[in-house]
This record gives sequence, structure tokens and C-alpha cells, in this order.
Amino acid sequence: MNVLKTLEMKDTDKSLLLQGNNSIFNDLFELMVNKKLDRLFFLSSLGNLYKLEGIDLDDLIFKSLIETKLEYLKAEKVQRTISQNIAKKISERRAVSFRTGNFGLINPFDESKMEFENVKPSINHIYGSYFFNTFALFESMKKIYSSMTYSTIVNMFDRFAGKVGEFIEELYICEECGSFSIEKKLLCKHERPISLKLLKINTEIMYAWEKGILFTGYLGYVLNINGWKTYIEKEVIGNCTHQIDVIAEKNHTIAIFECKNYEQGRKINKNNLMQSLGVMDDIERFIKSKSVNINVVKVYATTSDYHRDIKNINSRGDVILLRSKEIFAPPEKWVSKIE
Repeated sequence: MNVLKTLEMKDTDKSLLLQGNNSIFNDLFELMVNKKLDRLFFLSSLGNLYKLEGIDLDDLIFKSLIETKLEYLKAEKVQRTISQNIAKKISERRAVSFRTGNFGLINPFDESKMEFENVKPSINHIYGSYFFNTFALFESMKKIYSSMTYSTIVNMFDRFAGKVGEFIEELYICEECGSFSIEKKLLCKHERPISLKLLKINTEIMYAWEKGILFTGYLGYVLNINGWKTYIEKEVIGNCTHQIDVIAEKNHTIAIFECKNYEQGRKINKNNLMQSLGVMDDIERFIKSKSVNINVVKVYATTSDYHRDIKNINSRGDVILLRSKEIFAPPEKWVSKIE
């Protein structure tokens, strides 16, 4: 018997966002299941990343893979040389755009912003504007995850390109002299353009990340591919109406999740837990009024950690506490604790 089907549940704005863009989010969650770095990135708190370096992920630009391997390798060679120079300047905090006083704030090809300038920006300024946030992001995440390298960030963006990238524009660079244009016909005499497609993270994904929905969506996706019938970001209407992050059913067991996408270093204390457990206890009573024999497990999941004052709660047999160590690990490890 599917007990959850007997409950009255209403959609929320968050659940509608996930349902309306199901294929995009599933592509993202598949990447996260398979790669630890992708989990670390998208389960990191946006607030924490912004606070560390002041980056703006809305302006985070990355490139797609080029259609042919030969062109891709040529483009990589050009980009590597330019990016190394930009990276050095950024690390010394001396790289400032002559147009804006800052990197990454305006589209380098916005003619309305460039019309009063005597010269067009150099290719270094183009890459500075587009890729500054990549370097800033790397510096931020390295403070949280010390083993990270810049190449791992770049490789991660390559994976994103075909899955969760939102096309911005195509940039053509001359292989010979480095002149550039947004049109394939370059103004230089060499006529040897290399194509780079520039993308940003999908708008819906960025919104979901900001609202903490990526965390609940990811947990729900993992449960779903492991055979659980899963509902995400729903209002459960019973004795009282409660919004629940994730609720799932499998083999006469129902798991109720409370999810907190907090930054590293923030600890969940006893009061935080007791408040959430009160809501989950209320939902459990309502579920058992529908089916006495159903087993209910309450799961509190966070991307941070717990304060030591939760020791007594941790010993309760009906409560599972998941922390960053389990969440960032391969998902089968925390799924096995629930099953």
C-alpha cells in the first residue's frame, strides 16, 4: 500500500520550479551523483561563496567543448596563454578593467557601454571580464576544500557545458594574432578563427541554488533512483499544515527529511533540531493514523555539522542525522543508513 498517496499534499512554488524544469534538474543531479566535486560545488552555500570573495555566480561564465577535437585543442592553447596572464594579475589583485574599474560587471561586447571609448578592449580584457569569477570562485572554494586545484574547476565547467549551460554568445579568436570578434569574419588578415561558445549556469538552477532547493532536489533525486517514491517541497495537510522538504516511501517505510543547506562552520544546535523534530513528529502521527503498521524514519540533513549538545537526540532510534561528511560522500552511503 502506498500510504503517501492517501495524504493530501499541495504543490509549493519550489516544487513547481523543480517539476517545470525536470529534465534540466535531473541532468544536474546526475552530474552530482557521479562526481564529488559537482556535489561540493552545488551543495555549497551561495552565501558562503559570496562572503568569502564577493563573487557573483550569476556572472560566472564558462566555455563549451568545441565540436571538433582539433579546434578544441587550438582554442585551449590560446585560452591557456591568456588565462595564465589574467590569473597572475588577479592573484596580485592588480587587474582592473579600464572600462568599468572592475572585472565581470558588464558584457564586454555591449556596444552601448563601449561607444564613448577611443579603443576597443583587448583580448586580455575580454577574458578578464568573462573568466574573473572563475578564478575568484576557485580561491573561495580552496578555502573550504583545500585539496581543490584550478584545473578541477575548469574540468567541472566542461562537464556543465552540455548539461546545465545557458548559451550567451559565440566568441571568435584568431589563432594567429589573437584578434577577436563576435562575428566569424575577423578583421585581421589571417582569417583563422577559433570558436569558443560562452555559457553561464542555467537561470532556473541559479534561482533554485539561491533558495536552497538544489539540496532538497538532489536528496529527492537520489532517493528516487534508489526505488523510493519521492515528493519534494510539498505542503502536507493533516491535523496541521506543514511544508516538508522531502518525504519518501519504500517497502513499508516512510522517510521524512528536514534539509538545511548551511555554510561550512555553522553548527546545528539542540534547539534547531527540536523545532524541526516537532514538525516531523506531528507528520508521523498523522501518517500512522492512516496506517498503523508503517515504519517512519525522521532524517535531519545538513551540509554543515552539529553542535555537541545534540548527543541525546543522536541516540534516538527514530532519528538519523546526516552531516556534510555523509552528504558529500557517494550517495549510496547515506541511503544505506535510511534503508
